[in-house]
Amino acid sequence: MDNSTLIRKIGARVEHQQSVPLLSHFVTSTQLFPALSKQTLFSDPFLAARWAKILEYPMEDYQILPRVAQYSYVVVHQYDDFDSKMSYLDFLKEQLFEQAEERQLLDSDVISVARDDADEMSVADIALTLGIVEFGLEDNSLMSLLARMPFEVYLTTSPFSLLEEALAANGKPGAVSAYYQWYGQEVSARDVTLGHEPSVEKPLVYHLQGVETEPVSMVLTEDDYFSFFKQLAQDLRNEVQSDNRLPPLISGLLGSKSLMMLGYSLYDWSFRSFFRGPFRQSVNSRTRGLTAQFPPEGDEESQEKVRHYLNEFFKEDKFDLYWGSVEQFANDLTSEIGG
Repeated sequence: MDNSTLIRKIGARVEHQQSVPLLSHFVTSTQLFPALSKQTLFSDPFLAARWAKILEYPMEDYQILPRVAQYSYVVVHQYDDFDSKMSYLDFLKEQLFEQAEERQLLDSDVISVARDDADEMSVADIALTLGIVEFGLEDNSLMSLLARMPFEVYLTTSPFSLLEEALAANGKPGAVSAYYQWYGQEVSARDVTLGHEPSVEKPLVYHLQGVETEPVSMVLTEDDYFSFFKQLAQDLRNEVQSDNRLPPLISGLLGSKSLMMLGYSLYDWSFRSFFRGPFRQSVNSRTRGLTAQFPPEGDEESQEKVRHYLNEFFKEDKFDLYWGSVEQFANDLTSEIGG
């Protein structure tokens, strides 16, 4: 199916509340760090390599973030999950400050004051304060385009609240944020039922792999991904709500709505832990979805082989492929639905 036909089909589903977006961690990372290129979809080397150097990570796979994070957890922080994840957040915050200084986004005194308050600020707060990201009605960044679309629920595997900020800046300040408690002890009924009826005006942003405001909830290390995989598979199989950590609203839409997967690749750990295992359980009953993929590079023969492989790969799981960047997809969809 060509892109224009696919956009028309997805546009109709969006207008009739039959589609839900799933945004990758990569999508928000490119907002925070514009230097990230499309190649980072495969291993996130830009951030992982920098953190690995600080940690004196000794292995050759220093470009794979979950493995660097595992080293931080086991060796550097001696199995202290909270401290290890806080150190990663501190690292990201410092990267934002260095970026602001390098790009001369603000006066050095202003940056210094913000750095002093960094412990009390989230990564998203710092990015907004430093002017690294700016959202608004006149902004046509990916986040703002998605925020202006008529979705009642947004799913994401990013721990950062940039989407919530974009929604607020685009006339939806009542957006509610919640996250999947895949880890630790039993969760309360309140956490599972959410206590919120989402609407276009007050949408729900549901973080499948944790939030930075609760560091231990973040899916970051190899162990985290395996535990997340196991818990999500169990919850998608389990119809007994008292034993289920996944809200009925979320499990219901995963099976009944057309899912738009934006910013994922076959090598993305979030993709593999979510799509390749637990999500495949519902393939027979699930509505056909979409994934945006960068057009393959190389000579014509190589491009055709890659396209064939990806089409075959996703066909089994009832996903159509949009060939282009997520930004291009968002612009095309905006034009289709008149956003």
